[in-house]
Amino acid sequence: MVLLGLAVLVGPWTLGTANRLDRLHVRTDAAWAALDAALARRAVVTR
Repeated sequence: MVLLGLAVLVGPWTLGTANRLDRLHVRTDAAWAALDAALARRAVVTR
C-alpha cells in the first residue's frame, strides 16, 4: 500500500521532469540548427 501511494506521488513528478527534459532537448536542437544556418549564411556572404 505504501509503495502504491509513493508511486502515485512520484509518478506525476517523474512525467513532468521527463516532459521538461524533452522540451529542453527539442529547444537545444533547434538552437543548434539556427546557429548552423546562420554560420552557413555568413560563410556564403564572405565568399
